[in-house]
Amino acid sequence: MENKKYLFVTHRTYDKGRAKLAGIDQIISCLDASRIFLIEHPFESDYYYSFLKYKFNSDYQELKKIVLWPRVAPWRWLTEIFCNCLWVSQLKKTENITIIFAVDALNAFSFVLLKLFIRDLKIYFFSADYSDRRFKNYFFNLFYNFIYNLSLKFSDKIITVSRRTREFLESRHPRKIIFLPNSPLFNGVSKLEPSAKNKYSLVFCAGRLTERVNFEGILQALIILKNFFPDIVLNLIGKANEKVAASIQDNGLLHNVKIYDFLSHDQTVKIISESYIGISFYSSEISHVFWGDSLKIREYAAAGLPTVCDGITSTADEMAEYRAGFIVRSPEEMAEKIKKLINERFFYNETRKSALRWAEEKDKSRLVKQLIDNEQI
Repeated sequence: MENKKYLFVTHRTYDKGRAKLAGIDQIISCLDASRIFLIEHPFESDYYYSFLKYKFNSDYQELKKIVLWPRVAPWRWLTEIFCNCLWVSQLKKTENITIIFAVDALNAFSFVLLKLFIRDLKIYFFSADYSDRRFKNYFFNLFYNFIYNLSLKFSDKIITVSRRTREFLESRHPRKIIFLPNSPLFNGVSKLEPSAKNKYSLVFCAGRLTERVNFEGILQALIILKNFFPDIVLNLIGKANEKVAASIQDNGLLHNVKIYDFLSHDQTVKIISESYIGISFYSSEISHVFWGDSLKIREYAAAGLPTVCDGITSTADEMAEYRAGFIVRSPEEMAEKIKKLINERFFYNETRKSALRWAEEKDKSRLVKQLIDNEQI
């Protein structure tokens, strides 16, 4: 490991100048490489710098940055591809990078192009957001599928985070697939005893309350629960727009929903750990949710929280197999399961034990170590 040099290339969500950490950061924290570099591109057009950074101990030092112009997709993608190719060409000469982890199809496609000129690039395509209908725009979707399939074909390895995507890709590239679920570091999530918690506290996490979240369904469940538990409270961690705030007010839930907006990862984990039950309710209309892996469900489990959620993600199927939570199909079912967990202590404790067992088995550091021991990374 001491001679390996890694480069990670990813897109970031920013809020008020802060980057939101993702599953790739937990992989980085598990690696004991001699040097680790990072290229970051912002998702939002309000943030228009791409960065090249070097990991020094637990922090990153900025080495270079470039202005993305134009700021709006798809034109900014060309600048991002240019950044990737330029900086990797330079790093290959000065650092002799061992492996490039390219998160998402656009970044992987950059290095497929660069591989025409630098033959010994070793590309690991981190396919965390596959979707057969990634964009509503027909031409964007056509381009996405084109670069995604090229990235699959010319990458050395393909890392996938969900069982559903793994099964799909193994039928096409069986020798390239590495399965690494979006699980957290088990010991990085604090665990409070149920007796130290408010048993009427729920938590729901979403970076942004977009159309992929069935938030109205969650509110309907909360309205039902309020009839039985007037002090029920939903800790809502995510960027809520005016429509969400108005819906909370219109449904008479101002005293039952606590909005935290955008939080750091440590703050998010703290609130999860202090909550009693985790919930998740996605929209069935968003393709990449169907193909993806839910980090939040896994974080709930790592904190010892039973989860009540829909069955859209394959994470939910895995959760149900471990008896770490419950799949529901309607707000009424969600309210019923939550009510049972609140009222029946033995039922709650048994589900909590199963959640912790599942999370410990899928601990990110354990899984990465297995990959290293098997010389897969």
